[in-house]
Amino acid sequence: MIPEMPDRLLIGGCSFTDSPNNLQALKADPCGWVSNLVLKYPQIRFINNVAISGGGTHAMVQNLSYMLSGTNWFPPEKTLVLFDITGLERVDLMVSEQHPDRNDFSHVNITLPFAWITSGGWFGPDHIKDFRSPLTGLRTGHSKAMIDELQKNQEYEQVVLDNSLGVMNLIMSLAHRGYRYYFMIMDDQVLQDAPDFFQKFLDGQDQHWIKFDPYLSMFAYTRALSMLDTDQFHPSRQGHEKIAERIAQTVDHHFVELY
Repeated sequence: MIPEMPDRLLIGGCSFTDSPNNLQALKADPCGWVSNLVLKYPQIRFINNVAISGGGTHAMVQNLSYMLSGTNWFPPEKTLVLFDITGLERVDLMVSEQHPDRNDFSHVNITLPFAWITSGGWFGPDHIKDFRSPLTGLRTGHSKAMIDELQKNQEYEQVVLDNSLGVMNLIMSLAHRGYRYYFMIMDDQVLQDAPDFFQKFLDGQDQHWIKFDPYLSMFAYTRALSMLDTDQFHPSRQGHEKIAERIAQTVDHHFVELY
């Protein structure tokens, strides 16, 4: 017997994925892949997107883990989980909701009992991305000093290792608990940075990994289509539409086969 399509959507990731947590707003202005996907699945009645702009995999894992274990909103049989794996070099610091330097995510209406200070990437001299510039508005003053110190003391290789293990634990938990889940890769740098054991693990998740043949990441796919935004990194509105199409194709194709 084919199971019913879930009516609840739980989403995590970074700025490639963040969007308002309001179905009516998403349907009225389908500017991101999340809103385009909602239009393709009218049976979705509830959505919670805990993706945060500039966030790393640690914040993604913790946000999703809280929603899955700290609430009773997302039973496995009614939930589809989607997330993007963002830069493995990113550092996220969990802080209280009242912390003066917390990232402001009020525009996306995230419901969590904690907040984050995020790095948005690695800004050390030994690891500069050639196609992006440091995100602005994420780290200023005291928060910048805290994240810089945290990165410096943890060191680059350990940040990557910590984030890789966190993603593995999330995926193994989702599989063990019977959740229907899919993930994407933000950009190819994630795979270039990935330790061998993490790459092997991801390869073993092939049916859950949404790819954009022949491209492996959202950035590579939308760049090849010339569908990048003005910052030449994030997908344009048309790029988000293409991402949503590929997600729907994968979910529809695999649904009966996997479940």
